Amino acid sequence: MIDGLITQAIEMPRSNFKYAKPPIQEAICEIHFNVDEALSSERIEHLKEVWAAEYPDQKLNEEKGVKVEVGADGVRVVEDKMGHRLVCRSNDACRLVQLSGRFLAVNQLKPYPGWEEGFRDTITARAGEVQTRFGPFEIVRVGLRYINKIDVPQIPFAWEDWFNFRLPVPELKGAVRGPFQMRFEQQLKGSCNLIVNCVSLPSVGDCTPVILDLDVVWIGKPASAAKLSKLLETVHAPHRLAFEAYLTDKLREEFS
Repeated sequence: MIDGLITQAIEMPRSNFKYAKPPIQEAICEIHFNVDEALSSERIEHLKEVWAAEYPDQKLNEEKGVKVEVGADGVRVVEDKMGHRLVCRSNDACRLVQLSGRFLAVNQLKPYPGWEEGFRDTITARAGEVQTRFGPFEIVRVGLRYINKIDVPQIPFAWEDWFNFRLPVPELKGAVRGPFQMRFEQQLKGSCNLIVNCVSLPSVGDCTPVILDLDVVWIGKPASAAKLSKLLETVHAPHRLAFEAYLTDKLREEFS
């Protein structure tokens, strides 16, 4: 069904994608580099001074994973050290940049400034600083994720009044719908995958919160740093279409 909805969204005027009150809670972009050896903590720390002015709250954290091994002696939990990550926050804590041994992440919490208005340029600038200091690195993965929180002014909440999809649940007489969660993935053109998570939360006051989490990930042959701008547009374009495809006109009015 999503293919048909996205096709409909393509025909919409560009202005329809701009909202006075966008529901974006956080936007995250990850850029994974093609490196033979992960950056050491010493090298990662070199970016502290570069980012100090815009992101003065800085911490170098050790990344750890956990593996469970089952053997003759029973179950053993093994801690797996995965390197370090530099996490830098702006004074208002709304903007973050993170550098790990193999990837860069740029986060923007609300208020979201817009793609062309600022977020795209911020990503490009932070990636350029990493490439200038350590690179050039080829790029093997780019992910762009938007987490939206939509407060639907309806209790009990009827999905079909606000979203262009119906829930895969039986219609039972007298039944009252509760919270719902779904997840699916879909392959798109250009070596991209769309990952959708949608969750309705318990009602608060006169609203039912809904989390619509959209993630578009490109994974392909190693690409030069010069192609980052094109890759960013590749993962950004499906977001507008997928988001718009889900909304009814009634819900769009809530963002205007």
